[in-house]
Amino acid sequence: MNCIKNFIENYRQDIIALCIVITVLAGICIIKWGWFGSLFVDCGREAYLPELILDGKILFKDIFAMYAPLPYQINACVYKIFGGSFNVLQGIGVSIVFLAVLCLYRICRFFINSFYSAAICIILISQFFTINTHCMNYIFPYAYAMTYAVLFFLASAMFTMYFIDKNKPLYSYLASLTLGASLACKPEFTLCYLAFLTALVYKRINFKTILFNILFYMLPSILSWGILFLQGLSITDFQNYMSFLNNFFATEEQQYFQNICFQNPLKFYVLAKYLEAFSFIFLYSALHVFLLTMYD
Repeated sequence: MNCIKNFIENYRQDIIALCIVITVLAGICIIKWGWFGSLFVDCGREAYLPELILDGKILFKDIFAMYAPLPYQINACVYKIFGGSFNVLQGIGVSIVFLAVLCLYRICRFFINSFYSAAICIILISQFFTINTHCMNYIFPYAYAMTYAVLFFLASAMFTMYFIDKNKPLYSYLASLTLGASLACKPEFTLCYLAFLTALVYKRINFKTILFNILFYMLPSILSWGILFLQGLSITDFQNYMSFLNNFFATEEQQYFQNICFQNPLKFYVLAKYLEAFSFIFLYSALHVFLLTMYD
C-alpha cells in the first residue's frame, strides 16, 4: 500500500497529465465511433483478411495481401479471442493509438515537463490520430500494417532512450525486438536499425550483446514468416504471388488509379504517405545523435 502511495506522490503530475490525455482520446473516440474508415476502399480488405486466416487460408498463397503478414496475424488472433466485428477492429485501432500515445508521452518526458508532453499528445490525438475519418486514419485505417509499424517504432524509440540513459542491455533488447516488429509490419523501417546499431557501437557495447540485439531484431520476422511456411507456404507460392503482384500493378485500372492520385490535389498527401516511413528514419537517427551527445 505504501508503494502505491509513494508512486502516486512521486508521479502525481504525470498521472494527472495522462488522465487528461486519455480523457481527450476517449471523448473523441466516443463522438466519432463508427465513422472511421470505409468498406469501399482499402479498409474493407483489413476487415475480412483476418477472417480468411482463421478459416485456414494462407497469406500469399490463398490470400492476396498487400502488406507484411504480422499485422494480419495479430488481428486474426484478436478475432479468435473477441470475434470478428467492426467494433473489434475499431477497438484494435483505439488500443494502438492509446499505446502509441503512452510511448509518445514517455518520449516527450525525456526532454520536457508533463504539461507540454500532454499538450503534444493531445495535439497529435486531435489533429493526426483521429481527425480524419476516411481511409487515412488510425482507428480503422487503410492498412493496420502502418499503424502497428508506427506503434512499434515509438516503443523502440522509447526503449532506446531508456537504454542510452540507464545503459542496461535489457532495454536494448526490447528496442531491437520492437523495431524488428516494426520491420515485420513495414519493410521501410529497415534503415532505422542502422542508427540503432551505430548507437550500440558508440556506447562500446560488447559483440555478444550486439549479436543478441540483431537476433531480437530478426525474431518477429522469423516467427511471422515461419508460421506461414509451417502452414504450407512455399517459395514457389511466394514467387507466384510476386508475379501476380507485378501484373496487378501493371493493369490499366491500377495505372489509372495511380495517375488520378498523383494528378489531383491529393498528390502531395499521397507522396507524404510514401515518405512517411523515411521521415521516421531521419527522426530516429537524429534522436540517437541528440541522446548520445546529451548522455555522453
